[in-house]
Amino acid sequence: MSDPTRSEDLALVRRVQRGDAAALDLLVERYHGPLSQFLERLLGDAETAREVTQETFLRMMGAVARYQPRAKFSTWLYTIATNLARDELRRRQTRASRATELDDADREPLAEPPTPLAEAALAQLERDDIRRALRSLSADHREAVVLHYYQGLSYKEIASVCGCTVGTVGSRIHYAVRHLRRHLGVQEQAE
Repeated sequence: MSDPTRSEDLALVRRVQRGDAAALDLLVERYHGPLSQFLERLLGDAETAREVTQETFLRMMGAVARYQPRAKFSTWLYTIATNLARDELRRRQTRASRATELDDADREPLAEPPTPLAEAALAQLERDDIRRALRSLSADHREAVVLHYYQGLSYKEIASVCGCTVGTVGSRIHYAVRHLRRHLGVQEQAE
């Protein structure tokens, strides 16, 4: 069974390679939202995710002339985004390791979260818990979980994006889900 999105993407890419700006707009429109959401979950910061999304599309435009359909266009695009996100996470880690500790006197006390009065507030708290839990994962585990559960990529596609084997993807997702369950206080089911 053929994937209609794959063939549509390939047709758009071929048009872009011939200089069709409208086809480029259609590709950006198709992937901007999902890619932004993926990067926000991966990076944990909406502003940085917007910047990396823009950089992803700039890199895609610079490389689309050389794109060959060995993998789905979406897999190729997510590979670019994942590599840029990894670079950003490495930059953050470097900045954090160079930062000096603030004196206790300079630190502001953490504000207590407001008491939720409505289901919307409870839902937001739950989303915040999930974001924190995702941030507690290693970058490799977070990538695998976000690509699979949020972006709907198959293990094979994730392996292509992450540059690892399908078995490694399965292992990363398995251990990440176990970690997330513990972090969120979800009881493991007896097997």
